[in-house]
Amino acid sequence: MPVAGVLTAKHSLAVLLLVLISGSPPACYAAQNITAILAAYPDLGEFSSQLTSARLADDIYNRSDGPVTVLAVNDTAMASVKTMPREAIWGHLSLHVLLDCYYDDANLQRLPLGGSTLVSTMFHDAGGGAPGVYGMVRIVKFSDASGVGFLPMAGDVAGAGVGKAAFFVKSVYGAPYNISVLQVSGVMSTVTPDAA
Repeated sequence: MPVAGVLTAKHSLAVLLLVLISGSPPACYAAQNITAILAAYPDLGEFSSQLTSARLADDIYNRSDGPVTVLAVNDTAMASVKTMPREAIWGHLSLHVLLDCYYDDANLQRLPLGGSTLVSTMFHDAGGGAPGVYGMVRIVKFSDASGVGFLPMAGDVAGAGVGKAAFFVKSVYGAPYNISVLQVSGVMSTVTPDAA
């Protein structure tokens, strides 16, 4: 005879079955409304607006298969792309959406001096037309301790050219291992600075 308040094996199995059939299991990565996150930061308003215009905000919201790190740019730095056609804005800002990785200030500081890591971006992931590392971003912690840079790859092999880079300014928002927003110094491009 079972003791009051203690579940028997039969009852435990019934409770487990109810939990399993009551609905779908929770997703590992919750949808994140990047425009709602950025709304708390007025100096990132133009970046948020352009993410929405280029439909990248929807892409971020609909991602459910891994963490995302968004590299936000302040309104002053966004002036350089504000008047571009939507496709060009998408090309630039999709480099600012790092896929399947979560970086915050602490994670960036753990990179070894002179070390780097190569990450996929919405630009690289979306097209299938991006050969090799083209459109990926190399995160580098400079050996002279001057900071962390984000260097978009402008070639189809790892040793190929680097486009217009951006540098870490500060952490803005984090929901650990789901979404992180970092502010960077400017808008990145796969076009090399001399060709821009």
